[in-house]
Amino acid sequence: MLCYSRHIYESQHNRLLIWGLTFCGSLARVYNSGPDCTLSSADLDMREASSRRQFVEWLVYMSLGEDEQRGFNPAMQFVDSEMRGKYWKIDVPEIVDEGYHSGYTDHATMSYYSRGPTVVAGSSFGRNTRGFPATKDINSIDRPDVFVKTAWQHAERGPNSTRLSELDCLKLIKKEFDDGKDGINVPILVAGGVMAKRRSDGSFVPLTTDAFYVGNILERHKVVGSSATIGDGLVQQPGLRSANDDERSPLLDRPLSKLVAFRQQYALVTDKICEPLNTVKTADELIIVLYDAMRAHSWVLENCSLVHRDISPNNIMVGRNEAGSDGPPVYGMLIDFDCAINPNMERVARPERTGTKPFMSVPNLEGHPEQRTELDDWESLLYVLCWIATFGINADDRNILAEVHKKHKVTLEISEWHTSNNIVAIATKKRNHLHGLDLFTTNIVACFPIPREDDELPDYRPLQHLAIDLYNAMFQHPKVDEGCRGALKRVDDFGYSDDYDDYDSSSDDDNSSKVGGTLPSFKNMTMEPSGSTDNPAKPMSNDPFINRMEFSAKTKIIKGLKRKLEKHAGLVKARPAAASPK
Repeated sequence: MLCYSRHIYESQHNRLLIWGLTFCGSLARVYNSGPDCTLSSADLDMREASSRRQFVEWLVYMSLGEDEQRGFNPAMQFVDSEMRGKYWKIDVPEIVDEGYHSGYTDHATMSYYSRGPTVVAGSSFGRNTRGFPATKDINSIDRPDVFVKTAWQHAERGPNSTRLSELDCLKLIKKEFDDGKDGINVPILVAGGVMAKRRSDGSFVPLTTDAFYVGNILERHKVVGSSATIGDGLVQQPGLRSANDDERSPLLDRPLSKLVAFRQQYALVTDKICEPLNTVKTADELIIVLYDAMRAHSWVLENCSLVHRDISPNNIMVGRNEAGSDGPPVYGMLIDFDCAINPNMERVARPERTGTKPFMSVPNLEGHPEQRTELDDWESLLYVLCWIATFGINADDRNILAEVHKKHKVTLEISEWHTSNNIVAIATKKRNHLHGLDLFTTNIVACFPIPREDDELPDYRPLQHLAIDLYNAMFQHPKVDEGCRGALKRVDDFGYSDDYDDYDSSSDDDNSSKVGGTLPSFKNMTMEPSGSTDNPAKPMSNDPFINRMEFSAKTKIIKGLKRKLEKHAGLVKARPAAASPK
């Protein structure tokens, strides 16, 4: 059913929840799959009249129920018009509150029109983000000028929520952004809010998980032979896990709306239409896009005090300017601030795991209680680079490399960052792969393709050089304490190898050539320097990942990471187009 649900979300772009039905002999079960888990009814025995009656009631419910009860988004409509063809109509709330934490209020919506999504939902659980190039003018539907994003986002009930939503983050960015910021590409909010269903009286009902689960037929009906409601008999099926929990849930005995995390269905409209990261054409283009995305990351941290916390291929987009325009031919943009936090507002430890499994930092995977910082995001960037450089930066390269890997029966160590169901085991694999430069190059970088005679392999040598430079800046930086180097936990006083001979630190303290503007400085750090009166130095941990979060080490490491990425972007821009690796 999980595989089937992925296909449903992928093909039905207004689908928010999925209903399912299974039979085994005379027994039937009704399933409801949402963003966080799959729920099941108790067995319905078709030999018994009461079970048959409940089954018929469920069929009627599915046939005559409201759109949201059947799992559809009533604020999105698919239209098949003889005049304009097939398109989607999406109703998005106007922005009425420029402050933080704007709750849902009854207000007008604006309709946007799109031929269809360029980003589709493709997972059984999670936010199921979709993206639609769109326009407000239906007559210009084939010339979209904005991007509409829809997603299930975690929220807190009540007006006193302190949790920042992505809408709050984009409002902050819009407020601080100056159109003259050279090379800073961030999404600028046009409209957005919690999507809603319009009542007959003109008021709105916000689309939240409560709207789907309160009054749900699974919650209303009685369990056969019991006085308890069917909601009391719900269990999470063996092998299924909550999207936010790595442990199997116990028997569920609460109302449906209390069994799952509270989420709201958001729609956000931004002003730039970009393409997915897998549309880059060359390794050089990828370097420019990653550089631009991390410039945006640093700018948002400095000016809006927001840590992104979800660097992944899905959240880095590719933009292209028309030939002859003033802008660069290709640029990168960082999107999706759903997991972002303001560390100055949320000073408590945030041990919850956020992000996409192969790209999550080791402290994030292991659930360390320390606050996530920008260093976690830079670590995720290295994983993004390694992942797509191993499997292919675009569809053509992926097909070529998949054939090569299959033909030669190549075993890729990096695959274990994704295939394991135990995320702590993934963290252990990453520690082993990252502990020394020789381990990193042998297990990871050596798998980046380099063309040989008479083959069609793409040339990823620029990505090899970038990956090694970023690795050395983060894991083998010579100007930080030895306890900050490597990836394995220390088992003795000096257990790390000195595999950082290739690291060039000469540019870390000088003004090396700038590329399209400099990466912002750090004026909004979230930790005090060790050794200060207010925050004396802490004892060195046996874990280098924890030690690197110390203010002095973190500042040096991030400075080195910025310099290295800037250097490689500069090399790309200085290289003639004809000399760029294909």
